Amino acid sequence: MGKYKHAQIRKDGTVEGESWLNNIEKRENLIPIKPGFDPWGKRWNGTDWEDYEPEPEPIRPDKTQADMDYLKMMIGGAAE
Repeated sequence: MGKYKHAQIRKDGTVEGESWLNNIEKRENLIPIKPGFDPWGKRWNGTDWEDYEPEPEPIRPDKTQADMDYLKMMIGGAAE
């Protein structure tokens, strides 16, 4: 394991992962961070970290119906 912690970020600044590297890297998608700093739930705005709460995934009506059909099947149609 390397000795320098980096946050791997997506194009929108949200965290995709963490890496420990042997050197401090200066890349667009790698941000050096201090050990002990938790970048999850934060977004890199280009100069600093800011709190970030992801948008909830939209409910897909087709998925909801498929889930209901599955539940009905599992309990023998008693959910009607």
